[in-house]
Order: sequence, then C-alpha cells, then structure tokens
Amino acid sequence: MNSKAKGARGERMLAALLTAAGFPARRGQQFHGGSESPDIICPALARWHWEAKFTEHCRLDDWLKQVEADSNGKPSIIAWKRSHNPWLAVVKLDTLIDLIREALPPSTPLAPPSASCDAGSTTEPTPKKQRQETKHSNMKLDELYPSRWLKASDVDKPILATIQKVAVEEVGDDEQKPVITFIGNIKPMVLNRTNSATIAALYGDDTDLWIGKPVVLFSTKVQFQSKLVDAIRVREPRPVATPAAVKSQPPSVPAPVPAASRDDDVPF
Repeated sequence: MNSKAKGARGERMLAALLTAAGFPARRGQQFHGGSESPDIICPALARWHWEAKFTEHCRLDDWLKQVEADSNGKPSIIAWKRSHNPWLAVVKLDTLIDLIREALPPSTPLAPPSASCDAGSTTEPTPKKQRQETKHSNMKLDELYPSRWLKASDVDKPILATIQKVAVEEVGDDEQKPVITFIGNIKPMVLNRTNSATIAALYGDDTDLWIGKPVVLFSTKVQFQSKLVDAIRVREPRPVATPAAVKSQPPSVPAPVPAASRDDDVPF
C-alpha cells in the first residue's frame, strides 16, 4: 500500500472512530487542502483542526509546521497511528490545558490563566482542598466516551427486545462485523458468534427470519484471556403460562417454595 492510499485509509479509520464515539465525522475534501479542508471534518468538534497520520515513522516537526500553515489559527489535534498500535493524539500544551479546564466541574476554583504557558509558572502551590476537588470530577468513562454499541454495562437487568434488522457494518478501524438492531430505544449490538448461534438455534440460520422475533438480553460473566469479564448474552423469552381449569379439591398442605433464581422477578 503506497503512502497516499495508507493516509486515506487512516483518515477513514479516524473518522469511523470519532463517529463510533458519538461525534459524526467524515474525510475532508482533500483536493482543496489548507484550512478549508482538514483531514477530518467533525461538526461537533469543529473548534479543533484535525490531522490524521497513519504512518510508521514520527515526523513531529514536519507535522507541526503543516498544521501551523493549515489550521488558520485554530487549535490543532494530530491523530497518529502505527500499524497494529492504538491511536495517539499530539496537541500543544495550551490546547491540553484548555481541554482539562473544560472537563472540570463548574464549581472548581481556578487561578487566572497566565498569558502564555512558555512564560514560566509563578502560581502558588495548589491548596490541598482544591487538589481534592480537581481530582474528583464525578465523571465516568462511559459518560466521557459514550459508545454507539450496546455494552454489558448498559444491561443492568434483562431486557426484552424485538429484532428489527441484521446487517454488516463498519465497527472501527475498517473492521466489518454483523450488527443487530432492535425496535425502540435500545442501542445496536455487535453480534458475536456465541449470540449468533443462540439466535440461529431459536429462529434458523437465515437472519431475515429473525426480524420481528423477540429475544432477552442479559449480562453475565464470561472467561476472556484468563479473566472473568462482563458480556451480553441472549436467550429465548419465557413462555407466558396460561391458567388451566382446576377441579375443586380439598385443601392440602402447601409445597415448599424453591429459592428464587437470579432473575425470577423478570416476567420474560
């Protein structure tokens, strides 16, 4: 793969990653170039100029000169990825400090910012109470980086869902996987082999026959790479019992009630 094709692939990968994180993005119009067409166009994150670098070698000085020329004064983020490695972000310290400041709770007291990060720090040491307030921001990772796909943490109790569609979609880094969509306010779920086999045993191998069929989604512990992790599994809904006619009988001693199972309070 030549460098131009690899660069275009990296831009598509970064756009897909931002979209999956809840920030719809696409490649810029590369034939324009400059500030009018950055590598990535993301309306929700438009205050930053985005550059994507999918290459094995870091040429930081060249990249910084390029974004200085193309960003038109906007703060820039250089997203860099090597093959088989995670994405990294290169930002100026001023930009990073702005991001940290915005993530703090509104009640956090802050000293007035200095004119420049390069001017040296003359700020008094941060009081202990202020450091504690800065550290505990009461934010969860799921809130900072919401996922487009249904995760085990979203299924705190069994969910009765109706299948709406099964299709192959791009699930980050140009990876194609089957995705199952449900009717109603339930996130789509990436379909793994275990859940595929379970639904196929219920409704057949043809996924078209799954549409309109009910399943129960639940969270459980599974073994993954020598660790127990949370995962989503599916099962058949429980049949609704139909009351039968009962002949009158003399009173009898009630049978012992068995211990409740993990989800006996779920009526499906």
